[in-house]
Amino acid sequence: MDGKRRVFFLGLMSLLVTGCLQTPHIRRANPETGAVTPSSDRTISPSVQENTPARSMKMYLVALDDAGRSGPAIGCGDSLVAVDVPAGNTKAALQELLNQHTMYYRQSGLYSALYQSNLVIGRFEIGEQKTEVNLIGKLVLGGTCDAPRIKEQLIATLRQSTDSVYSVSITVNGIPFDELLSQK
Repeated sequence: MDGKRRVFFLGLMSLLVTGCLQTPHIRRANPETGAVTPSSDRTISPSVQENTPARSMKMYLVALDDAGRSGPAIGCGDSLVAVDVPAGNTKAALQELLNQHTMYYRQSGLYSALYQSNLVIGRFEIGEQKTEVNLIGKLVLGGTCDAPRIKEQLIATLRQSTDSVYSVSITVNGIPFDELLSQK
């Protein structure tokens, strides 16, 4: 019986190893539309990262009830925490933030107050002194504490900093962000 188990175990392990060695087919995403199209039938080694932008940017998430221990303190006793994301520019970092539709980012335990919202970037203008953004879609707050969380997440992601005085103007469906939050 011991010999049969050993043969079974070795056979199972060889199947697992063989499955892990296959290389994936490349699919390319259009950075403007997000559409994924297959490339040729060639395969690449998993260590080659053709679709990874040359640099990373920051998106900002919330450490709940952290009282400023992990980053700058924001409303309701939370902290704002930077997370590096593969994005070539500020607009791509903002899009990455808007694409977070789970309450917590991966296994970090960091919260995104935008997870229930369905927003896309409409207009995006970045200058030397100011950034202006119009988001289009539905903004959903999970409670009164989400208003300052969302505001701080968006502003810090657009500034790529929590201590910048760089001017940021955000509208949602053409309505100034602060005005929209006061209505909720």
